[in-house]
Amino acid sequence: MGEKTVNSLKEFVGVLEMIDPNQEVFFRGESNYFKFRTPSIYRQYQGEVATRSHEYYERLFAESSEVDFNSLRPFERLTEVQHFGGLTRFIDITSNALVALFFATDNDDNDGYVYIYKSSETKVDVGDTAYLKAAVNFIDSGVVRDFLSKNDDRSFEDLTAAIREFDPQGNQIFERKNEVYETLSQAQIVIATKSNPRIIRQQGAFILPAYEVGADYETQTEFIGESIANLGLKDSDGTGVLVIHVPKEKKAGIRRTLSNVGVNIGAIYPDIEHQSQVVASYLGEMRVNAEVQREPVEEKKQVHEVPKASQTMGEQRFNVVENESDVVETLIESLRKSPNFNTTHAVIRRLDAVVDVLSDTQMHSILEALRMNDQVSWILSDEDVALFYEKIMNRFKKAANLEKFENLEPLWSRIEEAVQRLSDLED
Repeated sequence: MGEKTVNSLKEFVGVLEMIDPNQEVFFRGESNYFKFRTPSIYRQYQGEVATRSHEYYERLFAESSEVDFNSLRPFERLTEVQHFGGLTRFIDITSNALVALFFATDNDDNDGYVYIYKSSETKVDVGDTAYLKAAVNFIDSGVVRDFLSKNDDRSFEDLTAAIREFDPQGNQIFERKNEVYETLSQAQIVIATKSNPRIIRQQGAFILPAYEVGADYETQTEFIGESIANLGLKDSDGTGVLVIHVPKEKKAGIRRTLSNVGVNIGAIYPDIEHQSQVVASYLGEMRVNAEVQREPVEEKKQVHEVPKASQTMGEQRFNVVENESDVVETLIESLRKSPNFNTTHAVIRRLDAVVDVLSDTQMHSILEALRMNDQVSWILSDEDVALFYEKIMNRFKKAANLEKFENLEPLWSRIEEAVQRLSDLED
């Protein structure tokens, strides 16, 4: 195994720079060592839930009130199950190496690992491969295993009949027996539609392992694990699979650095519970008492203060200012110097409310922040950032004397491309 040990974020990036930039790779972080990457459904009751997966999902969907599963395609049903903590045959991966590194540093009790995967042909979740690998979860596993053990016409007919009974519309792949056999016998990488906030924030994709075969649980999990390992990226000399090792004593320091660039539990899990953890941690670690920062000032002007209960971590940086003009200038300066993605999102949320009253100079400063600060430009594709900058661009073009400002065309192009990508995703 081509294992590379890293002790810092800088060293981690150094390993990434060894990877050919022309190939598409994906990452998975695990906070402990496991011999195989094993999907959650196999980790319960020695694989019994996997064996009876069609019953598991039938009862789960009947009991669930949060999602109308019957309205979703088979693959979408399983990604929603995964999102809400249910069991599936899928393995989460990400196209963002820093997200994987965050998961690898999740606790300080054991060494962590980042695994890197590539595929000669990455699939999409609306294709035949995703449909087949999802549909077999909703039929009797004995039918699937019989086909994989025999690969004959009779067992293939039984398989296709079972899938058609589950989904009468599922007939796009059933004339190609050998292709179906190969698909079920190997692992594939599937890029998921950004259908929920977790997938969006984690830039998620999935490995769909080979369907389990073998007479016992150990044989099945080994077969599944090896099918996933076959997607592993080879190291530079081709002697093994590249794996990044994170010593347990270095995890805390790496987590702090990741948080400084906007990668923390609140960014990865965009719900109130996890956002609350980030904010509470941030406040708990503050060394300066907030009351000391608000010394009495005689005849102080009207104070503009955000209620603490509604503040995010980024918004804590500009808690009290003396008047509305100072609010805007403070926000713009915070955007120009934003140290992480969380602060950028927080500032833009505040600035978005005053777009209509910004001066030409203020709008130009906001545009310069996009040009000069990576913590802004790197997340231009995020919906709130893209739409905010679209407003700034449109208003600036109408209100400003453009001859006074130079080199804005490249910014227009970048903003328009980001907005167009959002529109394409919605379509």
